[in-house]
Amino acid sequence: MEKLVIASTGNGVGKTSLIVGMAKALGKSFGYVKPFGDRMVYREKKVGDYDAELIGSVFGMKESPEEMTIGFEHSKLRYMYDAEGRKRKLQEMVSHLGKELLFVEGGENLRYGISLGLDPLSIARDIGGKLLILIDGQGDILLDDAIFVKTYLDLTHVAFKGVIFNRVQNPEDFDTVYLREMAKQGIPVLGKLPYEKELTHVTADFLAKLAHGRGVPHRLHGPLDARRPACPGRAGL
Repeated sequence: MEKLVIASTGNGVGKTSLIVGMAKALGKSFGYVKPFGDRMVYREKKVGDYDAELIGSVFGMKESPEEMTIGFEHSKLRYMYDAEGRKRKLQEMVSHLGKELLFVEGGENLRYGISLGLDPLSIARDIGGKLLILIDGQGDILLDDAIFVKTYLDLTHVAFKGVIFNRVQNPEDFDTVYLREMAKQGIPVLGKLPYEKELTHVTADFLAKLAHGRGVPHRLHGPLDARRPACPGRAGL
């Protein structure tokens, strides 16, 4: 089973949407986990992660959102597991799925969960996964983030697959100016996704749930979570 650990340089970059798009495009049997949840939702007296719930709903997965996440709170997880216990729990979570592909979604940024060993790099090391990093922003910021990842992240014993750029405003300019520089820096670029304004708007369903307090993420990324695409079926835009 190939394991892809999907991380991002910041929050609200589009990891979940990228996973939806990749899963649909690849057409393989796949599993999904988000070991360290960061978007808690309460539903029918159960706690789950909003992204895990979305993936499960879109693909009709038999696993419940609770099974896809180890926990949410640093202090609680620190109390429940020592380093070896946490690693064992993580490996148990990903070992029984029996799929061709496993998507492992990281928390809100590359450092989130590092004190617990549940940041994306630690997870990739512990499960033997391949790390894919999603970056968004404007031209030079995209380049800054990519060079930072390549230069300063400790990728020792991590299978670094490469980076994908999301919400690229000027794709042609990006190819001409920035891809050439990234090639010089030895940065593996897997692809880019163009900016689509229509996918930055929230859905009526989300607003209804917000108004009635049902199933709304505990932590919202930006006003009304407006940076997340309205349509999960169109990945990463």
